[in-house]
Formats: sequence, C-alpha cells, structure tokens
Amino acid sequence: MIQLLRRFQRDERGATLGVVAVFMAGTLGTMALAIDLGMLTHARLQAQNAADAAALAGASAYLDIIPAAAATSEAERRALEIALGNNIRGVTIDSAEVTVQPVPAEFKVYVHVRRDDIPTWFARLLGFATSDVSADATAQLSPASSGRCLRPFAVPDMWNDANEDTNGNRIWDSTERWTYNPADGDFYRKWQDNPTAVPTPTGYGSEWRNPAPDSYTNDFGRPFRMRAQDLRGAPTDAFFYPLRLRGSGRVDFKRNILECVTTEVHLHDDIPLETDDVGVSATEGLMLRYMDDPSAYWNASTNTIEGSAFTDPLQSPRVVFFALFDPNQISTVRAGQNTIQLNDFAYFFLDAMPAFGEPVRARFMYYASGAGVGSSTGTLVRVLQLVN
Repeated sequence: MIQLLRRFQRDERGATLGVVAVFMAGTLGTMALAIDLGMLTHARLQAQNAADAAALAGASAYLDIIPAAAATSEAERRALEIALGNNIRGVTIDSAEVTVQPVPAEFKVYVHVRRDDIPTWFARLLGFATSDVSADATAQLSPASSGRCLRPFAVPDMWNDANEDTNGNRIWDSTERWTYNPADGDFYRKWQDNPTAVPTPTGYGSEWRNPAPDSYTNDFGRPFRMRAQDLRGAPTDAFFYPLRLRGSGRVDFKRNILECVTTEVHLHDDIPLETDDVGVSATEGLMLRYMDDPSAYWNASTNTIEGSAFTDPLQSPRVVFFALFDPNQISTVRAGQNTIQLNDFAYFFLDAMPAFGEPVRARFMYYASGAGVGSSTGTLVRVLQLVN
C-alpha cells in the first residue's frame, strides 16, 4: 500500500511539471509577442511624429508665399526635408517612404509615411518575420481669432473712396485726402477666402487693386505709410490709431513697440486707444527695431526680405505684427469713443529708417501667425495646426 501511494505521488508531480511547462511556454510566448507589439507600436509612433512634423513644416509655406498655389513646391520641399530628418527604429526615413500632397486651395498639406518589412524578434516563430507601419497627418493654415505680441498700431483696412481717389488707382496717395463716408458712395468690404461670399472685397489682401501698375499681387509687398493720428483731429493720409495694450502714456507705448505683449488680443474685442500724442514714441521705438537688423531690405523683384541677420527673416525685429480695423469706426472715434474693435491682423516690414516728423515707410505682408480659432476670425491672420 505504501509503495502504491509513493507511486501515485510521483505521477502527480510529473503531471504538475507538465502543466507548469505548458503554462510557462504560453506565458513566454505572450511576452515575446508583447515585446514585438511594443516595438512596432514605438515604430509607428516614430512614423506618426515624422508625419506630423512634416505636415506642419509643409503648411508653414503658406505663411510665406502668396498666393497659396505658388507655395506648392516649397511646401513639398519643407515637408520632405523634415520627414527625412527623422528615423524609424534607428534607420533614417528615405524619400521613397514619404508621400507629400499639398492642397493649396484649402491651405493644407497631407503627409503619408510608410515603412515596410520591419523585422520582428519573436513573431517570426509564428511565421511573421516582418511587419509594416504607416502614419498619416494633415496640417492646415486656418483663420485665427486672436494674436500675441501685437504691436500698438491699428491701421484702417482699405476701402473704396468714390470721390477722393482722384487718380483712380484705389490707393490712398499722399496727395489725396480720403474721408470715409458711405453717403458719398464709399464702401468697405473685408477680404474673405471665398470671393463669392463677399462680393468686391476692398480690404488688404483682396484683388481690389489687381491688376495694378506695379508688381504687387493681392497687396503683398505693397508699400504704405503710417503716422500716429491725433484722436481729436480729422484723419490724415497714412494714419494709424495708437492702441493701449499695456500701461498707458508715451513711455509704455514705446515699450510695447519694443517688447512683446504676451496677452492674447482677440478680434472684435473693445481695445482702448492711447490718448497721448505718441508720434515721437512711435518713431523712436521703430528706429530701435530697425537698428536691430539694419542690413535687411525688401527685394522688390522677388517680394522677399533679404540681407537679414536672422535665419528666418520673419523673426527680424523689422517684421511687425499689427492690426487692421473696419473704417466705419473712424467716425465713432472722432466722436469721442476711446475704444476700437480690430477685425484682422497682419505683418508689415519696416522698409526704411523712420525719421522724426515723417510717416513710417513699410511693406504690407501676410499671412501673419496668430492663435485660437473661434467664431470671429481674421483672414490675414492664421494658426498652423494639425487637423488629422
């Protein structure tokens, strides 16, 4: 009887060892597949990061090149350059693994990254020696609703003046004294992306001044002048209203020209106007910005900034983020209203060293980089974002 019991115990231990062996094999197999799955997940994350960065870089071309259709090749170049600077599993991405498709009509760039035949470690034991990973990303330059680092300049958006535009070039020349008066047939329409939505838009960025006896398409690179406007007097040519963004008075106005006001400024909010005479402060502030990059200049044949000490010319202190407003508000400001609503943001390039007592000479640029996407958006200010 004792021998029979001992024999039964030996048989039970053998059965247990068999169960443990099967369990361990299953566990190790699951762990091995989990390692492969983790490796492939990481590889796909690397592909997604490359696609995201490439799409954003490609869509940034729409900020710099006007019109959007002309940015196609540059969008492709930027996207491909960024994609090829990434790697998957320690191996640099090859151009054959990247597809870039700009969609200029929608200010979008689509990027597809795919790597085939990534070797597995353990799944090959089950017949899966390799696997593929891919990722897609779409970036878009979307209309924005706000901006940061706004400088304290509010310029009236361009309107059609029925009487004072004596030479018919649709530009407010220094020899003309425009006065916005809808009763005289003057009208203003903000430029929109969809020209059928707003007929005959006159604002900056529109086709209202095309064709023109110059090389400025949709106002890009167009020279304009600006001087501080005394709120108590009738507007003169090239005027701007001074914004009170942080603090008040001439010292703070100059400081706001030189330093970034990080507060986010939203379109169509009531923004207070500076009531002091800030003409000298404006000149001094812009002179200092000019001297921070004095070698930069505007190449009129290519409509680009050249000679800048900054690798990205848009980072030059002479590129200034400013605001536009609906000229219908001019009469209310003259009536004593001390606030104004902004309806767009844009960039201008400080074209020459400002001189005391003279209007500032600048070049109109767009699109400007903004923030936020809300119900009230600009058409010249854009935010770069992933949409897929």
